[in-house]
Amino acid sequence: MAASYWQSFWWSYFAQLPEDRLCYRLIQKHKLVSIMEIGMEDAVRSERMLQMALRTAGPRVVNYVGIDLFEAHPEADGEQLTLKAAHQLLTATGARVKLVPGDAYSALSRTANSLKGIELVVIGWDNPAEVLAKCWNFIPRFLADNAIILQQGGEEEKFQFKAVTIEEIKQRAAEQAKTKPTKAA
Repeated sequence: MAASYWQSFWWSYFAQLPEDRLCYRLIQKHKLVSIMEIGMEDAVRSERMLQMALRTAGPRVVNYVGIDLFEAHPEADGEQLTLKAAHQLLTATGARVKLVPGDAYSALSRTANSLKGIELVVIGWDNPAEVLAKCWNFIPRFLADNAIILQQGGEEEKFQFKAVTIEEIKQRAAEQAKTKPTKAA
């Protein structure tokens, strides 16, 4: 189900959480239809991003890849997003949904080569830096030419998103490659 004009407007400029507004505006402005989210939290942002994409997609198919720990989250409680609940919620929008359980590194190492044409990558704040550091070399494999990568800061940065360029990702991947220990022959 696509968002109405008023929903799109409201989410883009007045939605709670304010940091998510940038995601909604980018989807609307650039008519993005292929989205990856690493760290889905409660899937509210996920569902809204899909509804925004469906609104602007026209005849194109909206694709979504969600990576999260789901039930394996360390602070899992009764209200934790489950894989089944996320799948039901997001497929109800009408988008093509692929959910990959696991941390960012394990999920991307399993799926990076099977993905292609991702236009928007949203990296949530709850991904540990040491895990993300191992992931940077996977990301360029599946990006579209016009891809936008957003990384959410932590509490000290008020959870705001900042854009990460392809060049920064390649630099981070190169730094990670330098720090890997080499095996002695």
